[in-house]
Amino acid sequence: MPAKLHPLARLLSGRRSDISALGNSIQYLAGTLSGLINQFSRLNLSISSNPQVSILGPYLARGILEVGFTLLLARLDPFRVLVLREVQQSPEYDLEARINSALQWKGDFLDDKVNDLWKASRKAKEMTRALLGDYHDHVFWRPSLTRLLDIAPGGRGGQWMADLRLTTIDSFAPKMRGRAERVYSKCSKGVHHEFVLPLSAYYDSREVREMQREVIEICGLLGLVLNTGGHVPFPLSTNKALESFEKIQQLV
Repeated sequence: MPAKLHPLARLLSGRRSDISALGNSIQYLAGTLSGLINQFSRLNLSISSNPQVSILGPYLARGILEVGFTLLLARLDPFRVLVLREVQQSPEYDLEARINSALQWKGDFLDDKVNDLWKASRKAKEMTRALLGDYHDHVFWRPSLTRLLDIAPGGRGGQWMADLRLTTIDSFAPKMRGRAERVYSKCSKGVHHEFVLPLSAYYDSREVREMQREVIEICGLLGLVLNTGGHVPFPLSTNKALESFEKIQQLV
């Protein structure tokens, strides 16, 4: 684990806590996220057609997005991550076998739109618990963003906060979902090596830098809002969260 967490990792992980299984997993993920960001910073982006940038850039950018979203989910829905932790510690866990309980981009982070959310006949197990799904949008993201905008001092949070203040409460989660889906798809095409043309034709330094900035901004915005949620574990104070949020923008 890096000796010092990147401010994005601090924002997403919250107050440090090693006294619980959840706290331990969150600290591991925070260290992993910092490591991925540090590795990205070592890429030589000054050479537009650098093969290292084209090969490693999409992988690192997607890794930042996936680990960042896992940290968000761990604090928003600890049950999901704690159950997975137990599965991974089980003697039956096999690296060579597909694990049905593994985190999935579609289902755990994003999911299909749900019509008639509050239909009385719908069973709880049929209600998506995806990080940016419709249920969390209504019961968590909207009230948390409302509270953040009420308590955040004017002039704090940099340009990203200024842009956030222009976002309507009901459009925040759908907007984040759309941005995340697009950049994840863009990263994945490079990760899966589906091209039969040189990667540099699609992933030059400018494109890779923009991908990294996009995934960090998405995670940063969600992390800032997350820390105002009333039931979220290990929350940062509004001032500490804004400090990390501002530092992220200085480093990206």
